[in-house]
Amino acid sequence: MGINKVTRYFTNAFILNKTKLYRLCEVTNKRFKLISGANEIKTIYEVELKKGKKHSISNIESLFDLDNSLINPITKLSIQWEFEDEDYNSTTISVDFSAAGSLINSSIAVTGSSPSFNWLNETVGEIEEQLERCYLSGLIYKIKNKYAFSHILALTIAFVLLFFSIFIEGEQKDQRFELSDKELIYLSSIAEKAKTNDEKIDAIFQTIGKLYLKKSDKLKLYELFVDIRLYFIISPLLIILISWGYLYKKCYPLYVFEWGDCEENYKKLVDRKKFLWNVIIGSLVIGIFGNLFVYGFSIFSK
Repeated sequence: MGINKVTRYFTNAFILNKTKLYRLCEVTNKRFKLISGANEIKTIYEVELKKGKKHSISNIESLFDLDNSLINPITKLSIQWEFEDEDYNSTTISVDFSAAGSLINSSIAVTGSSPSFNWLNETVGEIEEQLERCYLSGLIYKIKNKYAFSHILALTIAFVLLFFSIFIEGEQKDQRFELSDKELIYLSSIAEKAKTNDEKIDAIFQTIGKLYLKKSDKLKLYELFVDIRLYFIISPLLIILISWGYLYKKCYPLYVFEWGDCEENYKKLVDRKKFLWNVIIGSLVIGIFGNLFVYGFSIFSK
């Protein structure tokens, strides 16, 4: 009898906790009992830590007894079920959870082999259903799974620079250095009275001087106005960028083995994520739009 084989890879970010792992093992064990009867099913849990140390464990309770510390957390978990029938035909299922990228650009791999094609496909199908319960959904997870942090940072900086270049250019175009009616009447009277070349030259220099002083005053007021406005816009924007960078880098892990020390740490990350999104970023974005609205209204009312 030939041996059928199946291999499937998944790129989703995941969180694996005790409840979900218990359920995955329960479903897989039930599938094996359909073909094993009273015979023994061999189950092995292989764990790899961040610093390279490996553990081979025979029961799930010993797996959850691992510290899974923040300094040396679990980075890979491989669970293998194996059964051998009377004809020495081996049936195996292996589910590997790993740091994204170490399993041929994937985070989860399911492999299996069995003489029974139907049993193998049905078992892998039920395992996939349990794996779907572990997936972490959301736009940031999808982006983070495809693009490096440096790419996102570069795009964000480019967007901010483009925003400010348009902002400053609009201000520069809005500058007008016009003389008042009194100044125009005064300069006109000088020009009319000018008879000699010296008087005409003096009238020209007075006009240039008035325009220069007007321009200097306008520039000083403009620079002060821009400094104040940029302070109110760029300060919250910088805080948003820093918060966004921290969120992207620290608060959206692509893989989580949620037991031991990492369980408490992940709960803190979730609370921190809510605080940064709702309180910091949310309120600052509203403030920036408010400032831009006031600026737009001031330009429109000129």
